[in-house]
Amino acid sequence: MWDDEFRSFSERQLFDSGLGRLVDIVVWNYHPQLELGPDVWNKYLNVFDSLWVASAFKGATGPDKQVPDIAYHLENHRSWMNLVASYKDTVHFAKFKGIMLTGWQRYGNIILIANNNNFNSTLKTVLFLDHFAVLCELLPASMPSLAANLLLLQHGNGQRRTIDQEGGRILGCPAGLFGRCDFSGASVLNTVQHLGSLLEQETKMMNTSVVKGWLTGYNIARGFSSPAHLERISVEVSYLRSSAQALQREARSALDEVYDPSVTSEWIATHLQPLVDRLNVLSRNVDEMRS
Repeated sequence: MWDDEFRSFSERQLFDSGLGRLVDIVVWNYHPQLELGPDVWNKYLNVFDSLWVASAFKGATGPDKQVPDIAYHLENHRSWMNLVASYKDTVHFAKFKGIMLTGWQRYGNIILIANNNNFNSTLKTVLFLDHFAVLCELLPASMPSLAANLLLLQHGNGQRRTIDQEGGRILGCPAGLFGRCDFSGASVLNTVQHLGSLLEQETKMMNTSVVKGWLTGYNIARGFSSPAHLERISVEVSYLRSSAQALQREARSALDEVYDPSVTSEWIATHLQPLVDRLNVLSRNVDEMRS
């Protein structure tokens, strides 16, 4: 049972309930610095016969995020390893049964379960989904993070360079986990990274002095602006618009290799189509003003 419902209970309440003998409790926290005080641990260790800890290799940092922050999740796992290790010379150490690596596909979980205190045995997978949330950090886009964090758990607090090189070898990433990879489904990762790049370019364009000074709502509503500046804006908008339209085709091809059509359509409609729509409106506004 997940522990958050029990954090506000006193040790006496938990003890009297008898839950400690009936269930394993899963203590979760997904931050680089764990946010659970010693009072929580002392209470759980005194009451429950078996404890699991739960981390995250993807998700947990934003319901619509697309690529995991590998460094963020590595720190989360290091913190868990350090906490468990701090109990190694105590009678409570045997109560720690293993770690669950949660991987959020929506704001629900895919859980990879590693048994035993060394955290390096065979994995089991349990799936939880909340279908009202949008898709986030698709599994193929998160394989480098999964590889990095499993290697950390398997080999201990090794150097990031070692993890990067070994993970890169496993997933076919010649330049390491932060570069281009060639594992099955890697085209999804490339597509997601391409979208991130286009979104950054759009933000940069919209924050230029030309757009802020000559393409305001006031300019658009009245249909006038500097022709020279509109020409400059038109070139950049046209490039981004054609790139986004090409990415739509790329995304459909990449996602169809892995997912059924409903997932492909949902991801494009949620994460890519809004960019295309914004650029279409902007292009139309610029063309109307230039004419």
